[in-house]
Order: sequence, then structure tokens, then C-alpha cells
Amino acid sequence: MLLNKETKDLQSKLTEYVRNGKLPLIKGAKQDKLHHYRRLVYNIIFNSLSNAYPISSGLLGEERWKELVDEFFINHNPQDPQIWSFPFELYEYVLKSDYSLKSGKSYLNDLLFFEWIEMEVYAMEDTEIDKYIQLAKKLEIKDNFVLNPYIKMFSFEYPVFRKEEKIEEMEKGKYFIICFRDIDTFKVHYLEVDALSMIFIENLYDNNGNLKISLDLTSELINAELEIKNIFPLIEVLNDKGIILGIRE
Repeated sequence: MLLNKETKDLQSKLTEYVRNGKLPLIKGAKQDKLHHYRRLVYNIIFNSLSNAYPISSGLLGEERWKELVDEFFINHNPQDPQIWSFPFELYEYVLKSDYSLKSGKSYLNDLLFFEWIEMEVYAMEDTEIDKYIQLAKKLEIKDNFVLNPYIKMFSFEYPVFRKEEKIEEMEKGKYFIICFRDIDTFKVHYLEVDALSMIFIENLYDNNGNLKISLDLTSELINAELEIKNIFPLIEVLNDKGIILGIRE
């Protein structure tokens, strides 16, 4: 059922009030009660964002975090009706507004994205996994791997995933990370790898776990012949972590 113009106008006024706090005259509404509605909506959004970004909000501090959420709440026009995906829009807002520079937290973009990844990977839709056998100590070039489907790969300027380091002291560089969900426990884990390992893993995923094609493509890219024996230690690590599940039957 389509809404008439008057109803649309009233909804628009109420939405604007919820976002900016400037109380308009809304026909039929109890003006002295509207602030309760705004407080309720704001608290839902604030709590959702704070729960999504516990590290970022903690590093910014209570006052600056509230200022960021207020700014986002007032200026941002939500694109997704699902509350669980709303935190990603905060990340996008921070990215577009250069808030990391204004706040003096150069690592903030990476940190927000890192915290979002965990939620995104955890919420990935379950999928059927092909049958596989245990990884052998000696691989054959014709082998095909069954891979963990719940995975994302990214590069960062700051190693925000290294929990043992103080984030304020982290050095800018090029860091590669794999975020994946355990197929049995559903826990989300992170694995830092070097550039060559990332290239090989990306080729594995792009080619449905085909070992030969992945080796050939990686060798071509680095302009050096890469053999099974060169990459086997990495394959063992990926298998131990649950990224490579086994060899396809």
C-alpha cells in the first residue's frame, strides 16, 4: 500500500528529528513525548556500533567515540535496513570523511575494518563442503584441495591484528592477513602471511584448490619456478589452521 504525501512528510520530519535532534511540529504527535522516541533509536544505534567496535571505541575514549557516533548519526543517510550491517556504514563514513586524520588516529581505518571483518566472516552463510581426505605428507601435482569457504583476505597499512603490540606504536607498512571461520567451532581466526604466501593462497581460491594451476600462476607472477617442496611448509600451516581442509576425493 502506497503512503499518501502527508504521511510521507510526517515520516520524513520524524526521521530528521531522530537524526539531528531539532524538534519540528509534527501534526498529531505529542511534542513533549517525541524525545523518548529519539533517545530509544539513538541508544539502539549507539549500542550496536559500540558492540561492533569495542577496540576502536575504547582507543578513542568515551567522549570522542560519542562525538563520532553523533556526527555519523546526524550526517549519514542509512542505506541498509538491517541493523547488523549498520556498523559497516560507520566504517565507510569514517573513510570518506577522513576522520582518521582529523582524530590523529592514522590506524583507525584499518582498525575499524579489522573489527568489521570478524563480524562479516562470522555471519557468512553456511555452505555445503565437498568431501575430502586427509592431507598426505607427500603431495602430487595433480592434487586438488578442498578449501575453507568462510574466508576473507586483506592487506593493511597497520598491523592492527597483532594484539600483543601497542597499537599507538605500530609502524606503517604492508601487512597481509587471512580471516577465516573454523568449520566446526564457528570461531573466527586470523593468520598473518607474507606477500608470496598471499599470492599463492589467492590463486588456490581463484582456481578451486587446483595445486598445479596455482603453482604455475604464482611462478609466473614472481618470475621464478615454484615447486611443491618450496610451498609445502605453507600448505601444512594452512591445513593445520583449517584453511586447507584436505585433498578432494
